Amino acid sequence: MSFKAAGSVNTVIGSTAGAVNITVTTSGDEVTIAATLDNTTGAAEFLAGPTSAAGAVGYRQIIGSDLPAATTTTKGAVVVNGEGLRMDSDTADTIEIDNDIVASGTHHVVTYTDKGLVAAGRLLVAGDLPAATVSAKGGIIVGTGLTVDGTGLVNHGNNVISGTAAKVTFDSEGHITGGLNLDAADIPDLVASKITTGTFAADRIGNNAITGEKIADYAVSKFGETQPSADHIGQFFFNPLSRDLFLWDGNVFQPIGISIGEIVFSGTFDASAGGGTGLVASVTAEGTAVGLVTGQPLPAAAASNSRYYLVVSEAGTITSGNAPNVALSPPDIVLSNGATWTEIDVSQTVTAQVASNVSFTPAGDISATNVQSALEELDNEKVGAASPTFTGNVTIDTAGTLVFEGASPNDYETTLTVADPTADRTITFPDATGSVVLSGAIVNADINASAAIAFSKLATLTSANILVGNGSNVATSVAVTGDVTISNAGVTAIASGVIVDADVNASAAVAFSKLANVSATDRLLGRSSAGAGVIEEIACTAAGRALIDDVDAAAQRTTLGLAIGTNVQAYDADTAKLDVVQTFTAIQTLTDPAIIGTILEDVFTITDGAAFEIDPGNGSVQLITLGASRTPKATNMVAGESITLMVDDGSAYTLTWSDATFGGSGVVWKTNAGVAPTLNTTGYTVIVLWKVSTQVYGARVGDA
Repeated sequence: MSFKAAGSVNTVIGSTAGAVNITVTTSGDEVTIAATLDNTTGAAEFLAGPTSAAGAVGYRQIIGSDLPAATTTTKGAVVVNGEGLRMDSDTADTIEIDNDIVASGTHHVVTYTDKGLVAAGRLLVAGDLPAATVSAKGGIIVGTGLTVDGTGLVNHGNNVISGTAAKVTFDSEGHITGGLNLDAADIPDLVASKITTGTFAADRIGNNAITGEKIADYAVSKFGETQPSADHIGQFFFNPLSRDLFLWDGNVFQPIGISIGEIVFSGTFDASAGGGTGLVASVTAEGTAVGLVTGQPLPAAAASNSRYYLVVSEAGTITSGNAPNVALSPPDIVLSNGATWTEIDVSQTVTAQVASNVSFTPAGDISATNVQSALEELDNEKVGAASPTFTGNVTIDTAGTLVFEGASPNDYETTLTVADPTADRTITFPDATGSVVLSGAIVNADINASAAIAFSKLATLTSANILVGNGSNVATSVAVTGDVTISNAGVTAIASGVIVDADVNASAAVAFSKLANVSATDRLLGRSSAGAGVIEEIACTAAGRALIDDVDAAAQRTTLGLAIGTNVQAYDADTAKLDVVQTFTAIQTLTDPAIIGTILEDVFTITDGAAFEIDPGNGSVQLITLGASRTPKATNMVAGESITLMVDDGSAYTLTWSDATFGGSGVVWKTNAGVAPTLNTTGYTVIVLWKVSTQVYGARVGDA
C-alpha cells in the first residue's frame, strides 16, 4: 500500500499468524511500504513502526499499553478487573459475568450485589408481602367467616340451605344463618296513614265496632233543598223545607211513605157541625195559605191543597159537601189528594180504654197511679177559678205576669209585672184608701204648697243645660247656645270668633298686650281701603324694612297682596336707602318680575302632594305650585296663628278645603259670599288663613 506521509508516522501492521516483513521506499515526499507475512514463527507478534521520528522499525508483541483506552464515545482497550465481569477460565479470550449461583425456574425472593447481580434466592413467605389497604393491593389474612384451601382459594365459611324467607337470622359478620316466615308478633304497630292501598274485608271489622261518632256527617243521610248525588245505595236524603225523606235505590231517590213533609197539617175538622157537611174547627198558617177558613166547610180538593190534611176533633157523619161522606171519629185524618178529600181511618185502630185502666206515673204532688185517680186528685187539689184562697206564698215564675181583664172583656188588659230584681225587694201598700200614684202621673195639685222639693229629687239635666219656661206650666231643659256659654261649674264664657267690630265700644282702647305676638322681623300695618282698622302682618327684612320695591306708586303691593295704609316706608332696591313715604289707597297687582322675585325671596315652598300640609312652623308666607287638583291639610296650626298661602297654576287645577284639620267641615270663607275662592288663571292667587279657637277662616286677598 502507499500513502503520503505528513510528519512523523508510526504504522503498525500485524498478523497473528507470523511476522511481517516490511519494505519502505521513499521518493521525495512519497513513501512506499511493502509488507510480506513471515509464517515461520508461531508467536503472536505484530509489526510495529518506529518509536519516534526516524527511529528504527521493528516488531514485537502488542501489549495493553500500546492500545488507546476506550471512552464513552471512542472505542479502545479495557481492563476486565472483576467489577462484575471476568475472563472465562475455559476460554481466555471470553468475557463473562463474575457471578455463579444455582439456576431456578420459579419466582424467588433474591439478594443482589451492589452491581445488581443476584447473590442468592429463596421462595416467598407471608412476611414478604405488604399488607393490603383500601387503595393498594397486598397480602391479606383470611378472618372469621372466610376459609382458604391449599390452593389459595378463599371461600365463605358459612353454609345455609338456599331459599326465600321473610324473616332471617344473621351472625356478627352479617351472614344469614337461618330463615322463617313472619308471624303476627313480627309486625310492628303502624299508624293508619301507612295503610294507603287495598281494602279491609268484612271479617276484619268487628261486630258493632263502628259507632255513630265514627260515621262522617251526611254519610247516612244528606240534607238540602235539591236532591244531591248519592254516595252509596241505601243513603237517605232529607229536605228540611218540605220535610220529605227519600232513599237512594241505586237509580233514583225513592220517597219513603208519608213523611212529615209529604203531608201538611192544616188544622182540625168538626164532623158534627154544618148540618152534615162538617166545618173547619181550626186552621194552621199552612191551612190558611191554601184557603181553609175556620167555621166553613172544606173547599173542593185541588192541586193547590193536595197533601194538606185536617185531624177530626169532633165525631159525626158527613152526608154532603166535599168531606168524605162517612162516619168520622177522632183522631181520623181527612186528606186531600188533589182530586178528592179522603179518610185515613185512625180511630178504628184505637182500642177503647177507660181512664182507670190507663197507668199514670206519679209526678210532682200527684201520687195516683192511673189516669182516673190522677184526675180526681188534681180536681180536689186545684185552685178554683172563682175566689180562690191561698194559704201560702204565691210565686209567679220568671215568665209569669198578672193580667187583669177589667170590667169589660175586650182586647185591653192591665198587666202587673216587675223589673228584674237584683236582690230581695218588699213593696208595702199603705194602710189607706186611694189610688196608687204612678211615675209621671203626679200633677201640681198633688204637691202640698209647703212642700220643699230638694234639688236631688229633680231629674238629672244634661251637663251645662238650664231650665227654661216654654210658655206653659212645663219647664224645658235646654243647652245654652249662642255667643255666651255656661259650664256646669257656673262659669260663663264668650265663644271664640263671635265678637265683631260692632260688639266693641267705640271708646274701648285695646292694649297692644292683648294682641297676638308678632314675629320679631314683622310690622303691623293698617289698611287705607274698605275694612280699615284690620291689622295685617307683613314680613320685613332684618333691618326692619318692608319688602316693597321702589316702583310707581300706582303699581305697588305688599308681599301679601294687601293694600298698604299711609306712612309706610318703601324700600328702594336700587339705591339701598329709605325712599320717600308712599300712600296706597287700593289693592295693587305686582307685575314686575323683579318685584315678584323680591317677594319670593324668603318664602317657604311647600312640597306638592295629594294632601299637602300647611304648617305655620315653616313661615308665615308659603308657596305651593300645584301639579293636580288637591285637598290640603292644616298641620300644627293653633288659635291665633295665620298663614299667607300663594298658589300657582290655578288655571288647570282646583283646591278643596274640606279637610277636618281646618275645623268642622273645612275652611270657613270670609270672602266670595262664604264660597271657596276660584284660583287665579295666571300668576299667583294669594290666600290668607287664620285660626280662631278650633276653626280656620280664610280670605282671598289678591293676585300676584
